[in-house]
Amino acid sequence: MRKRTEPVALEHERCAAAGSSSSGSAAAALDADCRLKQNLRLTGPAAAEPRCAADAGMKRALGRRKGVWLRLRKILFCVLGLYIAIPFLIKLCPGIQAKLIFLNFVRVPYFIDLKKPQDQGLNHTCNYYLQPEEDVTIGVCVKHISCPLLILHAEDDPVVPFQLGRKLYSIAAPARSFRDFKVQFVPFHSDLGYRHKYIYKSPELPRILREFLGKSEPEHQH
Repeated sequence: MRKRTEPVALEHERCAAAGSSSSGSAAAALDADCRLKQNLRLTGPAAAEPRCAADAGMKRALGRRKGVWLRLRKILFCVLGLYIAIPFLIKLCPGIQAKLIFLNFVRVPYFIDLKKPQDQGLNHTCNYYLQPEEDVTIGVCVKHISCPLLILHAEDDPVVPFQLGRKLYSIAAPARSFRDFKVQFVPFHSDLGYRHKYIYKSPELPRILREFLGKSEPEHQH
């Protein structure tokens, strides 16, 4: 019995020793694996952080460029829409063209009352109006003016027809209010190109004004 039990006991001891040695090596391997994973967790985010920051910066830059481009496109479409719409509006509503040319709805300074010219230092001046149609008011001067009248008109005036200047002169000249005052009409040939508002460029204008006011030529100093 002793001979049989001794080998069995030895075998059990050997198995226990082998088991303890194998469990120790497995625990050591598991410990090493845990340490490796911990090291990777500690070093991984730190290494990836600069790359993530660079990607975020590129995305922000691209977003800004896209936003600027969208704004430029909106502005371009608005300008193009106005450029196309204005001719159609003028064609459909001719009154808009007159307002854009004369700007009679703009008052500078804003609180000025154009119906009272005497408040602006224009003494002995009155405004007269005609109403040929409802909601239509036309300013006239023509017979109640009692002062010298000088009419300057270019033949190529595209805003006020030249014939109206002639008609104004033909009405004002025989008027009683101008009986004691000078009435003069000075036309400018269409070849000069003065049109509606460039008569002031005429080199003859100073001479015309001096003759109208009855002033002599200034003496030139030699």
